[in-house]
Amino acid sequence: MRTSAPIIALVIGALVVLAAIALVLRQVHVSRLRGVFDCVLWRRGVRGRENWQQGLMRYTTDELHWFRALSWRLRPEKRMRRAEIVSEARSIIGEKTPGGEDFVMVSLTLRGGPRVRMIMASSSASALNAWLEAAPMGLVHGDAD
Repeated sequence: MRTSAPIIALVIGALVVLAAIALVLRQVHVSRLRGVFDCVLWRRGVRGRENWQQGLMRYTTDELHWFRALSWRLRPEKRMRRAEIVSEARSIIGEKTPGGEDFVMVSLTLRGGPRVRMIMASSSASALNAWLEAAPMGLVHGDAD
């Protein structure tokens, strides 16, 4: 039994189109969740090298979830509990978003030593700061209760 080349090419093309649609639907699903904003995270890559990776950050009731852009996973790549965040530092980066807003590099120190660096728009950094300050008493290290 012989299969013709056009049929094989058609099947491969259909699979590529279905994979592209699945990636787009995953990105749309993640970006439509509540509390999501663009965030570039400094993290170890697949080959062990550290670099900046584009993604989406989402804050929930007690956790920050970071989703890598163009990934198959529906679950977050990185989770940070609010109770683990010890301190936050910000510095303005000279670049601006297309709308004229400043980019900010936010550095979070987590309990146990690891440090998480991320770049986001100034308004997103303000929302993140408000989320951190809205923690219930006693949840954040250093509260006076």
